[in-house]
Amino acid sequence: GGVRGHSTYATTSASFGGTTWALDPHMPTNTMYFGAAVYDGSFYTVGGHAGLSPTREVFRYDGSVWTTSAPLPLVTSMGAAGSLGSYLYMVGGHDGNQGNTRTNAYRFDGVSWSEAPGLPVRRFSHRVAEYHGALYALGGKDETGTAQTNVYRFDGSTWTEVAGLPEAKSQFATATLRGELYVVAGMVGFNGASSVHRFDGTNWMTATNYPLAVSGLLAAEVDNYLYAAGGTTDDFFDYRTNVYRYPAGTVEAGVTPETGSVIGGYLVTITGTNLGNGVDITNVTLCGVSAASIV
Repeated sequence: GGVRGHSTYATTSASFGGTTWALDPHMPTNTMYFGAAVYDGSFYTVGGHAGLSPTREVFRYDGSVWTTSAPLPLVTSMGAAGSLGSYLYMVGGHDGNQGNTRTNAYRFDGVSWSEAPGLPVRRFSHRVAEYHGALYALGGKDETGTAQTNVYRFDGSTWTEVAGLPEAKSQFATATLRGELYVVAGMVGFNGASSVHRFDGTNWMTATNYPLAVSGLLAAEVDNYLYAAGGTTDDFFDYRTNVYRYPAGTVEAGVTPETGSVIGGYLVTITGTNLGNGVDITNVTLCGVSAASIV
């Protein structure tokens, strides 16, 4: 889904398998500004704008067919969705008027929605991501339309503020890669941004800039690469089809195999000098994790 222009809404959906893109069945309703997340093996779109009106609608895609799921308790646009444990969450958003931006959070157990602990602050155009067993709410705008840096961590019962974004940002993409949480491009003030930052659970660090200054893009990890797609430049009619991959694919020498899938497991052989103290591996990391801690 999404928008092309200011009044034409899309139902198109597509999937990427690591090599090519394929068109999938269209969404049931022309929708934009929805929350999106994978939950219980299916892809969900939650709320958003259907035509010119905010909606409560929730749709589920199982890889073959779109079906209607239980609606949200309230119409919600520009909220953020994410899954944690056995629940799908919808956090923040508003009723079509940014002055009515909410703190509300709702959770879905596969059958119905119920109210969950709300954010400490009002937010819309933010993002939610599952990271290291918790749900993070990142950035976004308050009820005045001003972008914020705040980041909150949710453990299933309580929201706790953690290290904030290096810059106030909204409508960015977020995904995890190699043990770190990435925030990609987005909007700083009223302008698209190309900045990228990554979070290791404690601190934010600057990563390589995105090739375009865009907002409203999406990102996901596929086969140990971070892919980002779409978005719009500061000319809001300039919607992009670009897809970029990070990193470019360089591999450290001395690691065999160079890449692979964790499914089923495989033997990794590391060769080199100064790899340990004669008792254990001490100077090697795989995907950002100390090799000494990998079983």
